[in-house]
Amino acid sequence: MGDTEAQVRVISSSEFAAMAPRFHHRAALSTMRTVLACHVSMLRTCIAGGIYLPDKDDLDVDPHPIAFYLDRSELLFVDDSQEVAESLARVGDMEPRTPAWTLFRVMEDLLLDDAPFLEEIESRLESQEQLIAADTMEDASDVARLRHNLVKLDFYYDQMEEVASIMADNANELFEPDEVPLFDALARHANRLSDRTQALKDYSLQLYQMYQVQLDKRQNEVMRWLTVVTTLFVPLTLITSWYGMNFTTMPELSSPYGYVGVIAACAAVVVGELIFFRRKHWL
Repeated sequence: MGDTEAQVRVISSSEFAAMAPRFHHRAALSTMRTVLACHVSMLRTCIAGGIYLPDKDDLDVDPHPIAFYLDRSELLFVDDSQEVAESLARVGDMEPRTPAWTLFRVMEDLLLDDAPFLEEIESRLESQEQLIAADTMEDASDVARLRHNLVKLDFYYDQMEEVASIMADNANELFEPDEVPLFDALARHANRLSDRTQALKDYSLQLYQMYQVQLDKRQNEVMRWLTVVTTLFVPLTLITSWYGMNFTTMPELSSPYGYVGVIAACAAVVVGELIFFRRKHWL
């Protein structure tokens, strides 16, 4: 590509739809029209692709689709989110400014803040771990949401790595020799982000399992107390049922000490059970 000054344009999707019928490279249109994932097509005289950019402020919303077209003299972006315009403003003074270098700088800039962003997610996971260790976490919804976001990010980084690797192969020989290593370095950067995200996914899974262990302990504690209470009342229920049969020949019914005797027997049974439970460390 030499040292040709890049012709860089950023247009909206509506502007692209208006110009599509007269777009000079028809083969690139199908690649650029629908962006549902990061992808790239290495055509004979150009490169066309898309970036499905997650919104780091709210990963629950749909990512921003960004399409791009690159040939030896032109770089065109289709973007409604202003992400590319802001990125170009940040990298605009960097040299050289060929189309390939500009595309690399934009893609690099889109990944620039991702490492600190992953560190922020890790800090939030560490906060969740402290809650679990203190047994004060009410539910695991925050951990589940963070893990869901990490799955999205991991998918994005894997795709960006694949796009950069395909471009680094330079199958259509559109890039100059000194431009190929740029996209190879970009692929390695995306791979490192993917590895970090995978590690955080594993961490979040471990936290969820820790929470499940704590939850099981709470449930076991509740069941233990229910078992103790139930066991205490089983013999008392037997005694009251026994003397509730209303047989007139029961000697205890006519004894002046029958009522007191039954109370004493029930109390003795309860005390005996409590001593047994204490020795078994169930209380």
